[in-house]
Amino acid sequence: MAGYPPISPFEQDGSAEAIWRSAVFPSKQITIQDQLSRTSWNGGVPVNRLPPEILLEIFQALKTMTEDDSEMWMIPGNYVSWTAFSHVCRTWRDVICNSAQLWRDIHVKDQLQWVELCLSRSKESPLHVFFHSAQTLPQACDMLSSHARRIKKVIVYETAPDTVSSLTQLFQPTMPMLEEFCLDAHNTVSDATCFGDSNILPLLPVLHTLRLGYAHIDWTPVSVRTLRVLHLRDWTSPDEYLLSLAQFLSALQVFQALEDLNMDFAFPFEMYNADGVRNVSGPIISLPNIRSLYFLCPAHEEPSSPDIYHLLVHLRVPVSAKLYVYSQVHDYITVSGEGGYLDTIPQDAGCLPILHSATKANLWKQGFDCHCGEGQLGLDLELVGDEPRQWAYTPERAVRDFCTLFAKSPLQELSVQDMEYAQDTWTHLFRTFPSLLGVTIQNEAGGANGERERALLAALTPAATTEAVHSDDTVVLPELRALRYEAVAWHEDTLSDLVHCLRVRAARGVKLRELTVRMFSRAQWDPVADARHEALLEELKSLVVTLMYADIPPPQ
Repeated sequence: MAGYPPISPFEQDGSAEAIWRSAVFPSKQITIQDQLSRTSWNGGVPVNRLPPEILLEIFQALKTMTEDDSEMWMIPGNYVSWTAFSHVCRTWRDVICNSAQLWRDIHVKDQLQWVELCLSRSKESPLHVFFHSAQTLPQACDMLSSHARRIKKVIVYETAPDTVSSLTQLFQPTMPMLEEFCLDAHNTVSDATCFGDSNILPLLPVLHTLRLGYAHIDWTPVSVRTLRVLHLRDWTSPDEYLLSLAQFLSALQVFQALEDLNMDFAFPFEMYNADGVRNVSGPIISLPNIRSLYFLCPAHEEPSSPDIYHLLVHLRVPVSAKLYVYSQVHDYITVSGEGGYLDTIPQDAGCLPILHSATKANLWKQGFDCHCGEGQLGLDLELVGDEPRQWAYTPERAVRDFCTLFAKSPLQELSVQDMEYAQDTWTHLFRTFPSLLGVTIQNEAGGANGERERALLAALTPAATTEAVHSDDTVVLPELRALRYEAVAWHEDTLSDLVHCLRVRAARGVKLRELTVRMFSRAQWDPVADARHEALLEELKSLVVTLMYADIPPPQ
């Protein structure tokens, strides 16, 4: 026992229980050194001497680490093969085979003997069933039918023409515990892959999570009012299942418990009737518990009035919710400049209260996201088509539209990424949000002449914004306390421009508190340039309370 801490009375017999008691109930009188020594010794206990309780905790932690990510449910993840682990030693085998909770996840592949083994060893534990093979699904459903009352989750990664009917038989007469049902029908897209009151959904009284890929819902008779999570991905409804906007809104209104709505290239409504007349009317609906809305919109035929715009007009989204819109814009309409922010997001704070309450914003070339506490509104536009062109919807126009949307918000933090704004655009942006406390600039693309940074600093320098340079109201962003240059290309005039800007602002009584400059591609080993560089840094230190400067590697 040389090298180990003294043996306590609990450890005298060397039993697993004694070791566990010693680890969990150490004497309060031992020193820190003794504790460290004992911890090291416990770490060296052979695996076959660990107490069953500790082994089970380890196995459960390993199981949790390999569970499928709910955000990537359509892609099968890794999972633990307990058969392999049970071959390590007799102790491990006893713990694994007698722990029902380790066998509740049943991955149905080609070997159905595995299903029988899991059903036997899981005893009465709730079951999570993952169907990886469409060929074995019908037979596996027969095996699972007598245990249907225990099934809590079903995920189907692969389908066949008979998949829906097999699942319907499994779910008969009811699934009293099933809370989550996910199905990806990418390999058998057909009209038959439809879910509604006509088949499965009425059999699931406590269902709260429904995720469908390449499958659709018959919305008109849906009565599953317990849903909290609804994800629809990658499908176009057959004509007989398409709804008008008003019908879809009425169906959506039923889900008052809904917390998470994700429509990923899966819009079940059509705004044109059989006569080609567009109808965008519908009821105003509220989902009081909604926390997340995620819309990925296909390229629209009406760039100045896309479907997502009219859907949002009819929703009342709480300020605490996260709303993200990704919208495609066809290249053949880009010459008009349509399809921008104001064509996609309604200018209605009654619909989107975050328009009047955002405190933090991030801007990039064709998108933005704004935050208010836990709430968020994000928009990302993508140009698509066979012949990409220069979009007439310029970054300058995008900024002005952003200002129009959020003009009444008390923005305090603003981050701008890779933008080449002219001075008047920066000035307009800053004049719209005078309460900004912090501004962050990130220009990883760089610029050979430093025009990006020069235009920004010119807008921040009082003399550059008005002729009345001696008036107190000439200072742009009078509350600005932090300016951050994160990952910007080095240019020899950037620091001198900063010195000039901050000196003038300080003279007007608006001294900056925090300046962060992280620059890449600065030439090294030039004594003259290095000396000038250090002198400018010293001058900057005198103009701010805190200066943080770093030369960083260029972005990859």
